[in-house]
Amino acid sequence: MAIQLLPNPFCSHEDWMNNACTTGHMQFHELSTYYRESADALVAHAQANHPSLDSHIYAICFLYRHSFELMLKELIWKSRYLNCGKSDWKMSHVLSDLWQTARKSARETLADDYPLSKHDEAQVTEYFCRIEEHDSNSFSFRYPYDAMKKPTLTELRNVNIRVLQENSTAITAFLEKLSSRVQYLFDREGELRQSTD
Repeated sequence: MAIQLLPNPFCSHEDWMNNACTTGHMQFHELSTYYRESADALVAHAQANHPSLDSHIYAICFLYRHSFELMLKELIWKSRYLNCGKSDWKMSHVLSDLWQTARKSARETLADDYPLSKHDEAQVTEYFCRIEEHDSNSFSFRYPYDAMKKPTLTELRNVNIRVLQENSTAITAFLEKLSSRVQYLFDREGELRQSTD
């Protein structure tokens, strides 16, 4: 008797409306947006279906956090490329470290066109510190134990998803100000290189 395996989900099926499209040309910013949109969708679902709130909070927090990590890594590698021709990024998951590197590199790249005030920067710094109080290295919302086998999130009792979403939206707007200006210069640099080839 032949063993019947589960259908393969990683291909197209006849119910085309359920076939999600993926691409091998994903960029950091695009993937960051997808994570944030997924978090927003889960927030909307949880607000409409309060019994599901506790089961979604871990994924919501992780999705917002990872969205920020991807945005920062893109800022780092694109601004570093513009500054010194290196297209690398930090492999760290520590948001405050990534933010300090991204901010410094973006400031060097943008010079007088740097769009954030000290107050804006302080808000980003404070928000990332708040996240890191509970999840310093992108472990706590994904695993019940950390790398040292200690329980995660032992001090966290509640997360208000409305405030979480509002704060995440505000911080994203600050990072987008940097990202859009760096992206403009990055695109212009690419056009200049093409015109000289």
